[in-house]
Amino acid sequence: MEVWSVKNLQGILDNVIGDLKNKLLFTWDQEHCTDSGFMCLDKQDKPLFLKELSHIWDKKYPNLPWSDGEYSASNTLLITYPEKALLNPLYTAIFPSSYDPESKKDDLLGPNGELRVFLGGLAEAEDVPTYVEDHPIGIPEIMPSHPDWDHYCKIICSINKKRFGDPSPKLI
Repeated sequence: MEVWSVKNLQGILDNVIGDLKNKLLFTWDQEHCTDSGFMCLDKQDKPLFLKELSHIWDKKYPNLPWSDGEYSASNTLLITYPEKALLNPLYTAIFPSSYDPESKKDDLLGPNGELRVFLGGLAEAEDVPTYVEDHPIGIPEIMPSHPDWDHYCKIICSINKKRFGDPSPKLI
């Protein structure tokens, strides 16, 4: 298991999973994310950092503890917010609704909760994207039908232009 999160991750991990923290393959923070150069739509003072699964699949960092080609779209799932997964292939991420610990009706993380049931099924699946597409959960991915597509398309185009000289959005 890997965790990719915010800079204060170590304190969170200490409190949430305690001694199990040493079973994680690695933890990443926003230094391992792509700065989009844009701000979040819902928090205009917060920069939008993107989590690119290709950094894992292509072993962007040599100290990652696995062999080249060991991870790919077929066996990797990112759990995050939709805007942070803009550069990943479709159906390689899920975006559960925020957990509300105050709500007695919110059993997202409960023994038979939506996320646990989903992950249990995924563990038996042969292919992550096929399972994710066939078993929708949480918030939908950002696609051209999204109401804020124009904004997200600008982000994708800007990054593509910097990398490839081609501003057209590429949804893999």
